[in-house]
Amino acid sequence: MKKITLFIILSFFTLNAYSQSFEELENLSNSGDALSSMKLGLIYEKGLIRKKKDLDKAKIYYTKATEKNIKQAYSRLGDIEYSQGNLKEAIEYFEKGVKLNDASSKAYLGRHYFNIGDFYKATEFLKSSSIDGIPMAQFYLSKIYENGKIGAKNVVYAHAWMTISARNNKDATKELNRMETRMNASQIRASNNISNTFIKKYFDK
Repeated sequence: MKKITLFIILSFFTLNAYSQSFEELENLSNSGDALSSMKLGLIYEKGLIRKKKDLDKAKIYYTKATEKNIKQAYSRLGDIEYSQGNLKEAIEYFEKGVKLNDASSKAYLGRHYFNIGDFYKATEFLKSSSIDGIPMAQFYLSKIYENGKIGAKNVVYAHAWMTISARNNKDATKELNRMETRMNASQIRASNNISNTFIKKYFDK
């Protein structure tokens, strides 16, 4: 599965939403404006200007944001370090984000423990992040239930969390179609009841 979706950050920082020029963003960031630092970090990380990525510059601006206590910047820094193979640095950033209750950092850390086979630790972080609304966490939590990584297999709960993830995750939609070929109508109804309950309780507020 690809990197965690940036739907939380992108919803606020899409390029079309910028009212400032690039130069204005740089000036604001240099004067200590954390939001401008986050925007510039995203611009360089995703290559939103001239379609040219510069991860070193992205890290500089995300670091500025952490200095102003922007907790989401830790997950971005961690993700970049993770993608570059700097596991120790990545985990340190994710753990700092978790201490600040950053949902994305929890999701990344949960995915890390999933990938190394520590499913109990993975579930701890993925459950919390799933309730916070992170689609990637919901995806991996579903896989834990489906494959019985912390107990008996539970296809109903697996399908329920994959259904919730699929609201903002195309990969989850593909998984749902696959899972449903192996489920009966009663299981799917039970899953839909659970997912609807969770959606009303945690996400439709």
